[in-house]
Amino acid sequence: MKTIICLGLTLLVSYSGAQAQQHRETIKKELAFEKSDPSNVFFLSNINGSITAEAYSGTEILLEAQLTIRAKTESRLQRAKDELDLGVMDRYDTLIVFIKGPCGQFDRGYRNYKRGKKGKWGYNWNNCEYSYDFRYDFTLKIPQSVNVYLSTINDGDIDLKGLKGSLDIHNINGSISIEGAAGEIYAHTINGDVKLDYSTTPSLSSYYYTLNGDIDAYFPGTLKADVTFKSYNGDIYTDYDQIEKKPMLLARNEGVRKEGVAFKVEAKSVISFGGGGVLLDFETFNGDVFIRKKQ
Repeated sequence: MKTIICLGLTLLVSYSGAQAQQHRETIKKELAFEKSDPSNVFFLSNINGSITAEAYSGTEILLEAQLTIRAKTESRLQRAKDELDLGVMDRYDTLIVFIKGPCGQFDRGYRNYKRGKKGKWGYNWNNCEYSYDFRYDFTLKIPQSVNVYLSTINDGDIDLKGLKGSLDIHNINGSISIEGAAGEIYAHTINGDVKLDYSTTPSLSSYYYTLNGDIDAYFPGTLKADVTFKSYNGDIYTDYDQIEKKPMLLARNEGVRKEGVAFKVEAKSVISFGGGGVLLDFETFNGDVFIRKKQ
């Protein structure tokens, strides 16, 4: 692993009505998998800031992070520079990058990864209080076939281009955009839009969700899929001609409580495109879904 840290720039800026300090620096890393395999996973869990990733023909993960810190006093700024860092874990066939700081410790057991399929990694937010503001804005170049988990929480969008592996993408206060999609996708955000542009007809089931936003998806004209749709304040629109409404799908979610096993049954509308095929699950709360034919 190679790491390059460019010299930071510290400035006096206006911050919440008081004179404050601002620091910027650029961090570059080259990360290599010990084992090159179709099951390789790159895992990046951001807190504040954006993530931009594109596929390239190399074999390493090329990471560039722009760190910005703002604090009201010089001592708090220095504390931030001492405390903040990028953590990297090499799990042989999996590379994990996360934010190291005074709180939000990152470890197993705090958050489901890949919907519980591949272990649990995440932040523990107990007793978490920063005395400064910070953000990491990531720019990534990733081998095309690597499976990817990316997440951020505040003040940033996630934009992907050309990645063909399995994509597990999470945001809270920002949008998700995936261009050149081809593999399995799990895209989930709370306050933002989800934009999808498929380069090929999908062959693997996928799930797309936003609480407050629209989902805008472009597929090849040869789309063959069974689309499920659920929304509280939204509708679904399409310009495809060969569609057919099917009976409602009843989805059963199972959970374990102290009283015993609990079941929750949800009804979803089902629309067949091109005679049906792969399952594509769309869900919003306050937003519409647009399924469009690529020209």
